[in-house]
Amino acid sequence: FAPILYVFKYQDLGEAVRIHNSVPQGLSSSIFTRDLLESEYFISHRGSDCGIVNVNTGTAGAEIGGAFGGEKGYWWRKRERQ
Repeated sequence: FAPILYVFKYQDLGEAVRIHNSVPQGLSSSIFTRDLLESEYFISHRGSDCGIVNVNTGTAGAEIGGAFGGEKGYWWRKRERQ
């Protein structure tokens, strides 16, 4: 388990979010922006599908009340194997 930074080219925020949500992992995510509308989009139901969503801060550290096991299928598949 290690922090990984993916860097992709994208045309608009909608495309970036689609790329972001297309992976099976979903523990934590972050967006760095000066645009308030972009940050609101990212944290809304249309944006990131991760358990913990951050704006203008890194993803390190636990957040109380967050879905620390992840929100997407990866966590459930791992749990089913045990």
